[in-house]
Amino acid sequence: MMLLVALSALLAQAFDAVSVKPRPPGPGMMNRETSGRIDYVGIPLMVVIARAYNVDGFQVAAPDWVYSDGYEIRATFPANTPPEQFRIMLQALLAERFHLTVHHEQRELSAYMLTVAKGGLKMKAHPDARLNYGTPTDAAGRHIIGTISMPILAGYLSYVVNAPVADQTAIDGAYDISLDFSPDTAVDAPSIYTALQEQLGLKLESKNAPFDVIVVDRIDKTPTEN
Repeated sequence: MMLLVALSALLAQAFDAVSVKPRPPGPGMMNRETSGRIDYVGIPLMVVIARAYNVDGFQVAAPDWVYSDGYEIRATFPANTPPEQFRIMLQALLAERFHLTVHHEQRELSAYMLTVAKGGLKMKAHPDARLNYGTPTDAAGRHIIGTISMPILAGYLSYVVNAPVADQTAIDGAYDISLDFSPDTAVDAPSIYTALQEQLGLKLESKNAPFDVIVVDRIDKTPTEN
């Protein structure tokens, strides 16, 4: 059944101030959540939908442009907002500004499981849950630098390995990471599989498993005006 956000929910769970506009991915991309504020800059809507419905990126089935076109979404909200209420607010924002409607489906997918490697973690927990990371690419390869949660890391990895990646680490909170790798054997950098184990103490294991998939029924490419 289609999941619609009622007008009353939009009013009750709205952000205090919102700015939404197209912003192509590129230099200055940012996915930052601080206490009482979000700054998504140059981020595909897939990332925002996954955050709103508390799933990994590969669990979002949507038109191709949802995975590639970037947007700038900035908003403020009360600093003490509970995580579940924050997600409802984000769902309401997507419904109001992009007319997003979705439904759930169970699908069996060939995926990777992100787990803790035998030697244990090699990264430090961040003192709070604020996320602030970047994914730059240069001549030395690709990098993930900053503070990130395991579900969001899994979502990013799904695009690196071109397959679903599910967070099975059972690790809560945010971690400071610096991950350097390359999908190109011509670049003198380790593969993502080697880099995860050697630099972060994580590993990817392949298996088939059922997943709850958020299927996009409708979404507008151009958001309503601010």
